[in-house]
Amino acid sequence: MGGTASRRLVIDVSVANTAGPPREDQPDQSRGCAAFLDAVRQSAHLLVMTQDVEREWNASNADYATRWRSAMVSIGKVHFSRAVADSELRAKIKGSVRGASEQQGMLKDAHLIEAAVDTDRRVVSCDDTVRRLYRRVAQRVDDLREIVWVNPTKTTEETPIPWLQDGAPAKPRRMLSYRPPVTPH
Repeated sequence: MGGTASRRLVIDVSVANTAGPPREDQPDQSRGCAAFLDAVRQSAHLLVMTQDVEREWNASNADYATRWRSAMVSIGKVHFSRAVADSELRAKIKGSVRGASEQQGMLKDAHLIEAAVDTDRRVVSCDDTVRRLYRRVAQRVDDLREIVWVNPTKTTEETPIPWLQDGAPAKPRRMLSYRPPVTPH
């Protein structure tokens, strides 16, 4: 293992729900998420649970999600955070986008950002749509800039397991403040 740092990771329940038994419509995504969660369990990293994150995980009816989280609790790899809804941050987010559907999508996952701000600024989620919205808003909302966001279904592009094994570093290309280079047509 390249890095020995232990990070507190806010893992969206979408990762565990995708990780269940390989689905015909998403076999690579299922395997990618399952391998990532297995790597988290075997690493020094911790799963972050806030009341809102836990509520979302409890609402999941995926067997894999339940079993994995139970295993993490039993081996003492869950960090219980007291992060709560941050009305000031939510107002900044809401004020940075005009479209109601964009606001709704971002506010639906604001609890992930709040938990990340309260811990080690690491979010793991399959939701690239919301990540793109947060990236756009991060240019205007300071609290978002240094949040690292990794999608474990992007095994080739984002190499999530090597990132995890290297100590989950905050490299610029993984941060919400990252602006990918524009390629000429």
